[in-house]
Amino acid sequence: MAGKRKADNQQAKKQSKATERARREEEARRRARSTRLQYLGLIGVGVALIGGLVVWAVLGAQAESGATGADDWDLPALANDDDADGRITLADFAGTPLVVNFYANWCTACDAELPHFSEVSAQAQGQVQFVGVHTQEDGASLELPDEHGVNWWPLARDINGTRSGGSGLYDSLARTPGMPITAFYSPEGQLLEVTNTLDGDTLRGKLQQHYGVVVS
Repeated sequence: MAGKRKADNQQAKKQSKATERARREEEARRRARSTRLQYLGLIGVGVALIGGLVVWAVLGAQAESGATGADDWDLPALANDDDADGRITLADFAGTPLVVNFYANWCTACDAELPHFSEVSAQAQGQVQFVGVHTQEDGASLELPDEHGVNWWPLARDINGTRSGGSGLYDSLARTPGMPITAFYSPEGQLLEVTNTLDGDTLRGKLQQHYGVVVS
């Protein structure tokens, strides 16, 4: 009998130790799961904060006042520092056929196109209004207009948008990537067409097509 009780006690101790070991292992697993969840939670918070900062930075960079809708735009005038507060809007040209040409100093096609626009616009002056929009470029430069004698157009600076230097109105109007582009508006402010690079003869054809204006 004494031998049997001893064996039973030993068996009970083994079971107790096994139970305690299992309890400790389960507790360790629970702590590990809790730690992983806390770690993942911190990662999620960090990602959310980073995302918020990125959005804030983008919105902050695009906070320049104005409008860039294709049918209702309001841009800062591109001029010398003493006229930096001027505005150029689509509404300014109500009642007049309007041609809006986009250019940038880095754009070689713009450099090649502007002499044609300078010549044709001078011939159409008084019948069709031309506006230049300096887009996708930091700084306010009159380099290309001055070089090619574009000295009577109102000049505006593009703002906001997805490209460095401001491209909001360009983004609203461009049908395909590339520069330059030109937008034609009716006297009522309706967008008629957006084209890519034009030579002089093609531009003359567009003026006759859209406005019945013949220049040679």
